[in-house]
Amino acid sequence: MNSDKNNKIHALLDGDSAVTACTPEETAELARYRSALGRLAKIRVKAPAGLTSDIMAALPRAKKTFPAWLEGFLPQRRQWAVPAFAGALAMLVVMLGAAHLSSPRDTRQVLVHFQIHAPGAQRVDLVGDFNNWTPGVIRLQGPDASGHWTASLELPEGHYEYQFLVNGKTWVTDPDAATHRPDGFGRNNAVVDVYEERS
Repeated sequence: MNSDKNNKIHALLDGDSAVTACTPEETAELARYRSALGRLAKIRVKAPAGLTSDIMAALPRAKKTFPAWLEGFLPQRRQWAVPAFAGALAMLVVMLGAAHLSSPRDTRQVLVHFQIHAPGAQRVDLVGDFNNWTPGVIRLQGPDASGHWTASLELPEGHYEYQFLVNGKTWVTDPDAATHRPDGFGRNNAVVDVYEERS
């Protein structure tokens, strides 16, 4: 009997409109519950710092294997296999065709001359993006009687940045270059555009 009364009170507190008739005793008890709930609703307690992360850390984690993940990712029906395979094959053909078109078989090499006036230098290296900025790979010849150092280099057509490295420690931007560009380290790179003259 007490259980039925509790169920009725709970139904009334939940706003169940099907429960209509109430005894005076149930009405008084319902009023006490509502009063207590009203007081509880006014209490605001801040959750302790880190509560969410503590709860998430305490939750068990299911270890999902790669095959289980893949099975969940793929559609349940297997009709997708033929169109997917055809699409992948078409993409492969397109990529191979694009690679074939973008890489010409005969890369034109152009002879480019570099020079710098450095009469007191013991050694001058040419360093640029054509040799991965590695000193000692391309050494200029010189100095001649007027103090010029020179080097000739065959390069594919393209856009290149470079500097001279004098005596293995002093970076010098080619003053004769038509264009200069900041290198990001407080210096300027010389720029050369290499192309073969066509008639």
